[in-house]
Amino acid sequence: MCFYQLGLYFSTVHNKWIGAPPSPEDLLGLIAFTDHGVWWIRSLFTAGNCLLCSMLVKRMGAHMIEEGWRQIEAGVALIVWSRLAFWDAQNLSLVASKQPDFESAAGHKEVHGQFGRLICWIAFGVGAEYLAKGVCILSGCDLNGQAKCIRLPQPGEDIENWIQLVNENDQSIRESELDYGTLGKLPVGKILKPGRDRDLVLASIKLLASTIRNRDAHRYAQNVRTFHFHLVNSLFVPAFNILLASLDKGALRVRFSESGFSGQDNA
Repeated sequence: MCFYQLGLYFSTVHNKWIGAPPSPEDLLGLIAFTDHGVWWIRSLFTAGNCLLCSMLVKRMGAHMIEEGWRQIEAGVALIVWSRLAFWDAQNLSLVASKQPDFESAAGHKEVHGQFGRLICWIAFGVGAEYLAKGVCILSGCDLNGQAKCIRLPQPGEDIENWIQLVNENDQSIRESELDYGTLGKLPVGKILKPGRDRDLVLASIKLLASTIRNRDAHRYAQNVRTFHFHLVNSLFVPAFNILLASLDKGALRVRFSESGFSGQDNA
């Protein structure tokens, strides 16, 4: 469980404050929580001797806070693994790789001699989706949806019977699965202030979702990815860093240090 407020994060798992310890006045603004969840506070600040606190806008379970961080960690790890960017642990940001490094023997060719670029861009796109979803979750967006998926055959289950149930679309073969939606439909525009940064993020997500990621997930297109590389530095990495900058830096630093994230291949 944890308390989370703007610029302040208390982990009862680690029993310490992440960020500046709160003053007695600040503590008045923290709402006691139960085992069922915590309160997300949009803003909390002091002015002289007066404590000003905005409306409590969302009740969020601690498990969803943890889920948001897991999405972010996995997303950044995949982006780094793609070799299209690397992690700057000091500045808590991504840095676009240089094209000669990506084209070198230690770049995409290390992944696969013929299809390395494809594999790296697929990982990059999936990582971007995880990152965006994690930031949305930590910003209080409710992404929880349910999808009816075909369940896996159980160990020892009659595989012929399972095949028949699937092909007959028998409802007993279906089970509910948590679904956060698709990259292009994420409410990213609601978590950033209006302005160029938000416009850049929205345009980047829309391009990645509708063109690059969508294409690579459904068909192999030859000899196109080299011409995409300039977008890593001019569009995608700046968009990812805007999303990362919306998070609490203290919490981000602790999460990445405790998960052993070094910016290397740890996916």
